[in-house]
Amino acid sequence: MFDTLGSTHRRHHRADHRTTSGAEPDGSGYRREAETKRGFLAPHFKRSESIAHGVQRLLKSELDSALALLSTSDQSLDYRVHEARKCLKRLRALFALVEDKLDEELVASERACIRVAAHSLADLRSAAALKETFDALIDRYPGTLPSVIVDGVQSVLTRPPESSDAAAALNAAIDALGSARDGVRKLDLAGHGWAVIDRGFRRTYARARRYLRRARDSRNVDELHDFRTQQKRHYYQLELLIKVWPKLVRVECRELDRLGERLGEHHDLSLLLPELERRGLNPAEAVDLPLLVERRRKDLEEGILFRGARLFAEAPRARARRYAGYYGAFRSRTKTKSI
Repeated sequence: MFDTLGSTHRRHHRADHRTTSGAEPDGSGYRREAETKRGFLAPHFKRSESIAHGVQRLLKSELDSALALLSTSDQSLDYRVHEARKCLKRLRALFALVEDKLDEELVASERACIRVAAHSLADLRSAAALKETFDALIDRYPGTLPSVIVDGVQSVLTRPPESSDAAAALNAAIDALGSARDGVRKLDLAGHGWAVIDRGFRRTYARARRYLRRARDSRNVDELHDFRTQQKRHYYQLELLIKVWPKLVRVECRELDRLGERLGEHHDLSLLLPELERRGLNPAEAVDLPLLVERRRKDLEEGILFRGARLFAEAPRARARRYAGYYGAFRSRTKTKSI
């Protein structure tokens, strides 16, 4: 039934896809993540364009990709939702780069649309993410829980959403992203060169450092989640600069991605027991599951804080100045050539 979802909005945006990408929305946009894993480049700034033009191009591209993902039935629902949510994270990272250069009301409106879409998709993804987290936990500590408990938890987490709920969530996300796509046409991004993103780049990185310090001092789940949000945002911003020095940026992005995976696992573990209880399974009846969750979370925290300390050791102004220098050298080259 999902091939009929959002059909009206697809018709509304089909012409848009032709004019912005030069082709029909065939789903190629949402294959990018798999291609990146095989060595292809993530969305990035091009040497032939200004940063301002690059931001506007990528905002449109990510919205088009998210709309294409949610408006097709070519892939599984979980895959489409997972990849669409990545598009939303990239959109947030882009807006964080240039929010001080845009009209405040327009930025607030765009963010509200993205927030609605993200909330609409959250429940569709959460069960699958928690199932993956639980399976990884069992693989790490085999034989710790009785098979009847393992089977019971997996059964609860694999319970599919009601079709009507899934349809309503996808339609709500499609409508919200369609409104955001309309709003992007009104963007007027001023400025030249690195100055367009300098403040946003520093601010995101500085926020990540601040939340990392708080998380280190408090070991609080909420502080770690706040750090994760800014860390992930900085990661997506750094991906945009992959071409300025591919070998160096790939290494930093790879390390940030690994840190993000651990933060994501920690966050999902913090949600696992409450979600099981919400679905009718009393965690107290799950034998040693709460102890396993706490054990793994503590192990993850140590690694997170260590990796975070290394990746966010640089002062924000120094980091922005360093990447501004890389970008300037990249733009001044007479030939495009891998370093």
